[in-house]
Amino acid sequence: MRLKYDFRPMEKSTRFTFGDQVRDNMFWTLASGVPIWSAWSVLYFYAAANGWVPKLDSVSASPTWFVLMFFVIRFWQSFHFYWIHRLIHVPWLFKHVHYLHHRNVNVGPWSGLSMHPVEHILYYSGVLIHFLLPSHPIHVLFHLFALNLGAVYSHSGFDKIILRDKKTMKAGSFHHQLHHRHFECNYGSEEIPLDRWYGSFHNGTSTASKRIRARKKLIFSRR
Repeated sequence: MRLKYDFRPMEKSTRFTFGDQVRDNMFWTLASGVPIWSAWSVLYFYAAANGWVPKLDSVSASPTWFVLMFFVIRFWQSFHFYWIHRLIHVPWLFKHVHYLHHRNVNVGPWSGLSMHPVEHILYYSGVLIHFLLPSHPIHVLFHLFALNLGAVYSHSGFDKIILRDKKTMKAGSFHHQLHHRHFECNYGSEEIPLDRWYGSFHNGTSTASKRIRARKKLIFSRR
């Protein structure tokens, strides 16, 4: 528990499906997330098989682009997530869609993909980049798995792994943990500093908390 962001246990509450946070998170991940993730996969590979999208048939066709595309995917994923996330914080979408994900204040690994089906559709829609840029099947699989594993990582609830009583590799995202605590901040990830550029960055300090509270008051006064 030494490096857990929030020491409280997962909740048992009527605001969660089945009255249990973990079961709620597992249900929405498996009943909504997995089918929609699979549907995006099927859509791309069906389009690629029918020659409707640009694709790399082999690594040797363009080895430089093959390698570069992995970096494009990571930065695109961060860029896309920020703007999709800002969109679902629009009051109507938050109230009817994104609220389900934000029932999780103290997050755990299953919380990352615990979303409303509409949010799942939007979250995985970043795969549409492969309908525009030449991609190898490995790129698409990398992108799809990165979306899933990234959500688990950013909601793990822990800062680092401890091995032999020493802090080792990062195991979570304090950046996103703060989003679940304060809501109107840290919409993106840390690959691209969009939150810094658009005034929504929270670094965990009391000064940042005061600034974000003032920002929230301004946002809610407009609603």
